[in-house]
Amino acid sequence: DSFQIGTMATMMHHLLEGIPSFLAPEHAVILALSALYLLRRKHTGRMTTAKKLAPYDSNVILPPHVSSYVPYLGSALEMGKGIRKFIARYTTKFHGGRHPIFTATIAGDHCLFIGDPDSVTMVYKYSQYLDDYALQKQFTRNVLGLTDAVDEKEIFSDVAKEANKQYHHYLFSEGELNKTVMEAQDIFQDILPKMIGGSSTSSVSSSSSTGSGPTVWHQQDLYRFVRDCVFKASVAPLISRHLATDEASKLFEAFDKGVPLMFGEAPSFLIKKAAIARKSLIDIISDDEFVEGGSALIQARTGLNFSRNVFIRSALGLLFASVGNSIPAVFWCLYHILQDPVAYEAIRTEVEGVVKSRKTKSNGGGDDDDDDEVPSSFSLEELDKMVLVRSCFNEALRLYHGAFTTREAREDFVFDPKKPGRPKYLIEKGTRVMAFAAVIHHDEEVF
Repeated sequence: DSFQIGTMATMMHHLLEGIPSFLAPEHAVILALSALYLLRRKHTGRMTTAKKLAPYDSNVILPPHVSSYVPYLGSALEMGKGIRKFIARYTTKFHGGRHPIFTATIAGDHCLFIGDPDSVTMVYKYSQYLDDYALQKQFTRNVLGLTDAVDEKEIFSDVAKEANKQYHHYLFSEGELNKTVMEAQDIFQDILPKMIGGSSTSSVSSSSSTGSGPTVWHQQDLYRFVRDCVFKASVAPLISRHLATDEASKLFEAFDKGVPLMFGEAPSFLIKKAAIARKSLIDIISDDEFVEGGSALIQARTGLNFSRNVFIRSALGLLFASVGNSIPAVFWCLYHILQDPVAYEAIRTEVEGVVKSRKTKSNGGGDDDDDDEVPSSFSLEELDKMVLVRSCFNEALRLYHGAFTTREAREDFVFDPKKPGRPKYLIEKGTRVMAFAAVIHHDEEVF
C-alpha cells in the first residue's frame, strides 16, 4: 500500500545518504536494495512464523534457526569444521541451552539438529511422522548413481529385501561369520609383511636381536596402513578378491570423501574427484573377474533377479557399507592403543594369554613351545575372550563415531521434549531431522 511504499522510499533515501562516495551509483543502489531485502525478509519472516504457529497453543514455537547468507551451502562449511562442536555451539547460543534443538540450512536443505542427549532418540519415537525411504532413494540416486526410474524401483522391490536377508546371513550368522573372520585374518597375515617391507616413506636399520645381521624397519603412514589392510582384508572375503587391490583402496578413499557432497547434490565441480573415482570403481565391478573372484554373498546375489546395472550399483553400495566405517574405527582404536603404554601392555598381555591357552590345549597341558601345531588365526570364541580389545574398540567408536540417523518430516508435527520449562517445537514438513549419535556418546552426565 501507499504507506509501505512511502516508508521504503524514505529508507532508501537514508540508506543512499550513508553510502560512501567512492562507490559507483549503480553499486550504491544494489547495496541499498540488498539491505532492504534483508530487512523485509526479517519482517516477513516474523509474520510467517506467527501464521504457522496460530493453530497451536502458546507453548509451541519454531526451533531457532542459524542465520547464514552463503547461497545454497548455508552453514555447511561451518559444520564441516566439526559437527559436534557445531551442534554444541548453537545449543549453547540459543537462550543458554534452553532450546537444545535448532535448524540450519545445509546444502540447500532445512535441517534440524538435536543438542540434548535425551532427545536424540526422537527420530525413533516420532517415526510415524518421519520418512527414511525418501533419503534412501536420494542416496541410491546421488551417491550410487542409479538414476533410471525402472532400476530405482527394482532396488526397493521384494528382490532387494531378499538381497538384504542374504547380506545379514553371510555377515552375521555364526558359521559364515567365522569363515569370514578366519579368511580376513589369513589375508591380513599375507599382506602385512609386504606392506612393512615395501612402499615405505623412510627406514632405519638396527642390529638384529639374533645377531644374524641388520634388520630394516620401514615407516608407514598409520592411516594409509590401516586403510589398505582393512580394505583388502574386508573386501576379499565379503565382496570379491578382484576388488581387493591397492588401486581400489585409493579409489574408495576418493569416493568416500565425496559421499556427503554427492548426497547433498553439491555442484559438479565440488564432487569431480569423487565422481571419477566412482566411475573407476564401477568399471572394476563391471569386469567379469569381479563375479569370478566373488565371495559367497556375491555368488548368491547373482541368483537374484537383478538387472546388471542394479547388481553393479548395489555392489558399490555394499562396498561402502562394508568398509566406510570400519577403516576409521580401526584406525582410531589402534592409534590410541599405540599412544597409551599402559593400554598397550594390558592388551598385549591379554592377547598373549589367549595364545598361551591355545598352546596349552594343543600340547595336552604340556609346556612345549612349538608353534608349528598352533593355528595362526583367532577363532570367534578366542576373540570373544579379548575383553580389553573389545573395550578399546567400543571406546574408539564412542569417541569418533560420526554417523547421522537422518529422517525427513512427511508432515508438520509437534515435538515435545517433556522437560520442565522447555517449550514444544513445531517441526515442519520437509525438514531433515539430523540425529547425531555423538551427542549421546559425549553426554557429560554419563561419560
